Amino acid sequence: DINRVEVPITTIELIAHTTKRPTTGLTTLLYLENIGVKCNLFGFDFKATPTFYNSEAQEKRGNGPHDFELEKRVINRTVKQNGWKMYT
Repeated sequence: DINRVEVPITTIELIAHTTKRPTTGLTTLLYLENIGVKCNLFGFDFKATPTFYNSEAQEKRGNGPHDFELEKRVINRTVKQNGWKMYT
């Protein structure tokens, strides 16, 4: 079905290691990896910079919806394995 987007297995594996959901950015990167697209990443700082839509205090307490430390490890590994570049 052309309207169905396959979820990369690595996303499923990530979800299995945390009770928190993956970010849209991570899910998109894993999809691009899955279809063989070469990427250069910009702006991934894993919540080092506060945003207007998420409370910094909420994220520091670990009450946010995402596991940024786990995502950082997954994305850094993915970038290295694929020869991508990350600019922060």
